Amino acid sequence: MASARKSQVRFRERAELLDFLLEVSSVASETLDLDKLLSSVADIIKDVVPHDLFAILLYNERTRRLKIRYSIGHRDEVATKLAVGLGEGITGAAAASRRPVLVNDVRSEPRYLNALDAVRAELAVPMLVRGKLVGVIDLQSTRLNAFSEQDRALLTLMANRVAVAIDNARLYRRVLHQNRTLRVLAHVSQEFSSILDIDELLTKIAITVRALINF
Repeated sequence: MASARKSQVRFRERAELLDFLLEVSSVASETLDLDKLLSSVADIIKDVVPHDLFAILLYNERTRRLKIRYSIGHRDEVATKLAVGLGEGITGAAAASRRPVLVNDVRSEPRYLNALDAVRAELAVPMLVRGKLVGVIDLQSTRLNAFSEQDRALLTLMANRVAVAIDNARLYRRVLHQNRTLRVLAHVSQEFSSILDIDELLTKIAITVRALINF
């Protein structure tokens, strides 16, 4: 009887995990809008892994730093100004090692970067595409021992799918930008060829460059 109950529990847990992964995959494949994608990811995680602070940090290869792209619960100055280097804090450690970092009592963790005095636990999971760092999903809780090994495994599975979706959204945006640039340049080539006045030509060039930069 006990064995049957355990089997039922395991089956229910596996069914719930399958539903969770299907929902993540659906969200990841349906949108190329990065803001909408990250908001949907936050909603899904909230229902599966309870937490008080949430952040998705994206990695900038040029600066070699992580910056918050989407957050819930963080102070405005943290959300807008925080820039984490590889190896800095728990999120930086996850990014540098390309492995999840789970700390269930941050008071005993010297790497912890204080986002809120009441925080007691943090779970940071890197997002990778073909071994390349995309960013980190970071959860924090005001409860000791808030996160389990199952939470770490779930978030890792999700991070893998979200990383691909973010990479696709970035690629889509680059393609849009390139297409717009080509259209503008074609228009410019046609229009500029008829301008004989040098001042008018320079003004047109300045306006065109500004439009491309601000896209």
